[in-house]
Amino acid sequence: MLFVLFFVVVWLLTAFRSSHYYLEQTVERRTAALRSEIEERKRLEHAKLQAERLAMVGSMAAKVAHEIRNPLGSISLNLDLIGEELNAFSNSDARSSEEYRVLLREMRSQVLRIHQVLQEYLRFGRMPKSERAALSLKGLFEEKLNFLQPLLDEKHVQLTKTFDPHVPLVHADPEQLWEAFLNLIRNAIDAMPDGGNLTVNTKKNGATALVYISDNGRGMTKDEARNLFVPFFTTKSDGTGLGLAHTQQIINEHGGKIDCTTSPGKGSTFAIQLPLAVGA
Repeated sequence: MLFVLFFVVVWLLTAFRSSHYYLEQTVERRTAALRSEIEERKRLEHAKLQAERLAMVGSMAAKVAHEIRNPLGSISLNLDLIGEELNAFSNSDARSSEEYRVLLREMRSQVLRIHQVLQEYLRFGRMPKSERAALSLKGLFEEKLNFLQPLLDEKHVQLTKTFDPHVPLVHADPEQLWEAFLNLIRNAIDAMPDGGNLTVNTKKNGATALVYISDNGRGMTKDEARNLFVPFFTTKSDGTGLGLAHTQQIINEHGGKIDCTTSPGKGSTFAIQLPLAVGA
C-alpha cells in the first residue's frame, strides 16, 4: 500500500513538474510574441507619424518652391539680358567688362543652385505614383553601378559587390528604388573624401530581401544618426537635408524599412528591407 502511495506521489510530482515546465514555456512564447507585436505596433505608429510629417513638409516645400520658381525665372531672364547688354559695350572697357562677366557668372551659378534646390523640394513634395513590377535587385545594381564607375574612380573609391543568387524578385518601381539607392551611395562617397571602400550586398531574409550599402568613411555621431531621416537636417554646407528623408519616403512607399548603423571614424551601413514579389 505504501509503495502504491509513493508511486502515486512520484507520478503527481512528475506530472506537476511537466505541467509547470510546459506552462513556463507557453508564457515565454506568448510574452515574446506579445513583445514582438508591441514593437511592431510602435514601429508602424512611428512610420505613420513620420509619413504624416513628411506629407506635411512635402506639401509646404512644394508650395514654397512653386512661389519662388516664377520670380527665379524672371531673375534668370534678366541676367541673360544684362549679359547681352554687357557684350554690346565690351569694346569700351575690356577690364570692367570682364569683371562684370565674373559677377554675372557667379549670379547665374547661385540662381542655378537655387533652381536645383527647388527641384529637390518639388521632387520630395510631389513624388510620382510608383509603377511597380517584379524586379531583380542584382540586375538593377549591375546595370546602374556601371554608370557610376567613372565617379568612383575619380573619388578613389573601391567598389565591392556581393549579390546573393538566391534573392527572389522584389515588387518595386526600378527608377524610384534606384533613386533611393543612389542617394545612399552618393552619401557614402561624400563620407570618404580621401577615398575608401564602398560595399553593396544583397541577401534573402525570410519573406523579404535585404540590401546593405556600407562605407568606411567618417561615420556619424549619435546626434547625427538620431536626426538622419529628419527633413532639412544636414551636415553638408550645400545640402538641403531632403536626400535621406526622400530615400526613407521611397522605401516606406514600397512597404519596406531602412535602418542605419554607424560609428565615428569607422563608417556607416544602411540596411534596406524590401518585400518580395508575389509568388517569388
